[in-house]
Amino acid sequence: MFKLFGDDSGFLYRLACVETNFGQNPHTFINDSLNIWAIDSNKLAETQNTVKHPNLLLIYYDLADKYGVDWELLNMTDLQTPLYAAIAVRLFIHISGQSIPKTVEDQAQFWKQHYTTSGDVNKFVSQVYTNEDQLSCSAHIDLCVVLDGSGSIESKDFQMAKDFIYNYTNSITSENGRFCLVLFSSNAQTIYNYSENNKNQMLSKIENLVQPAGSTNTSGGIQTVVDIMKPPRPHPRNKTMFVLTDGQSNSPPGVEPAVSNAREAHIASWVWGVGPNVNNTELLEIAYNIKANVKPLDQYKELHSNLFEFKSTVCSLPLKPKISEKIDDFTKKNEKRYFIFDLQNKGLNLTVQTTKGKLIGYYSFSTSKPSSAIHDDQFTDHIYIPGLNTGPTQVFVVMEDHCIIIDGSLSVTSNEFESAKHFVINVTKALHSSDSRFCLITYGDKVYDIYTLKDNIDLPTMLSMVENMIQPEGNTNTGGAIQRAVDIFLEASPKPNVARHMLVLTDGQSNVPPGVEPAVSNAKHNNINSLVWGIGTDTNQTELLEIAYGFIPDYYRNTSRHNRPVFYTLNQKHKIFMKKDFR
Repeated sequence: MFKLFGDDSGFLYRLACVETNFGQNPHTFINDSLNIWAIDSNKLAETQNTVKHPNLLLIYYDLADKYGVDWELLNMTDLQTPLYAAIAVRLFIHISGQSIPKTVEDQAQFWKQHYTTSGDVNKFVSQVYTNEDQLSCSAHIDLCVVLDGSGSIESKDFQMAKDFIYNYTNSITSENGRFCLVLFSSNAQTIYNYSENNKNQMLSKIENLVQPAGSTNTSGGIQTVVDIMKPPRPHPRNKTMFVLTDGQSNSPPGVEPAVSNAREAHIASWVWGVGPNVNNTELLEIAYNIKANVKPLDQYKELHSNLFEFKSTVCSLPLKPKISEKIDDFTKKNEKRYFIFDLQNKGLNLTVQTTKGKLIGYYSFSTSKPSSAIHDDQFTDHIYIPGLNTGPTQVFVVMEDHCIIIDGSLSVTSNEFESAKHFVINVTKALHSSDSRFCLITYGDKVYDIYTLKDNIDLPTMLSMVENMIQPEGNTNTGGAIQRAVDIFLEASPKPNVARHMLVLTDGQSNVPPGVEPAVSNAKHNNINSLVWGIGTDTNQTELLEIAYGFIPDYYRNTSRHNRPVFYTLNQKHKIFMKKDFR
């Protein structure tokens, strides 16, 4: 969901806290809103109003493609699924036209203006900070903060950075954690390391930090962490460094070779860059090119609002124990612990023994943070996790010619035509190979070649031509378009054992003589496979079936319009089109 809407700066979490106390309020699942974000039927209806918000259509396409959901068909009962409720929140925020602010205080104002107009801003701020201040964990971690104290940072901003580190350190309750702080400018200095792991001593040293205000020797700070973490450590244990900087390193030789040394020492790396002078390429380099481990902030004052995210990140870092290793550990009530195992072909037997309380575990092959919502299986004491099949895989190369025919007649709206273009782009990307050829036709009264099998153009050019395709409008000359596709197949130099496929997308009956015959007969006679998707209630099912040579089960599709634009729903079908109909 992050890729669809961008970073929410913790707003959805805070919204659930304020609206329903994460579902603990007694009215949460009784009233109209059956979800923790209090999305009611009015808000859901607003996210489905494409007449008022036509830009929603392209988002619907992405939702259909990623999650297989036709958003306009959802009702309030569907929002009991947390994922759908979260999407509804993001859609409702999206149609406001405003970006989610980054600080808690600004988010409170945003919430009152765009979400709950009767809300109390002060109550929002108070509830959020009260909840987030309570987070603590007993994680097995070696954490070293690498703080930029160079001269480009204003004194008030350096104080905010100190406050951020102080507040985090003050929240530490773990007896399993070990912590260090490195301050760098022209040189790097260790403020405290593992041997001084007394909280009061650490807090005192943070309070007394003096900004060096020299150049930016980021490499020196990172190398100091590597040196601190070199000695043997208790196993299993995470080694993690967190770099906080406002600009690019300007001390030779840059961040290398320190970053490589940290990676070789198996030190996980996270970096937050503050302000407009950071070098995003360098930040990514520090984070070992893991984009999720890089966070940009506009100002130092945003650190306070992101303390909870930082604590959550630290608490959820996974342990990586060896197979057959016994781990003695304890967790507090509702605390989570994450593990990553190198799964063998023969699988893994996992046994958990609890001495007090109850435990439920989840595992997943696809996410590093399995939960009650996303997991492959769950357990309470013992489970066998099957191994992955890593044996040899057969690869099949399919040689094919594809021709897509897009109805661009007047009855197709401009938004629907745009969705059809997106569909073509997705199909083309997925099917493109050196052994396949493509043609694209659009039609109204007249028939237009966008590209043919003989054009021999590369994929980027092909996609650009799709994006620039203009809707012809006019009547529905489906027969003429099919005949043109037949001609293109016949004009191209034939290849032995190459399958020919034709897909017709149309929203209505052909109304240009002589109809779809004799073009369909010509296509069938020349062994061209024909697939047709009829969109909406104005299609003639007899004609669609005729185009598909009478093959209902595999070659006939119909999508009901229900008086709304639904061309976007084609985009969730493009995978079916690739995997079933054209393979």
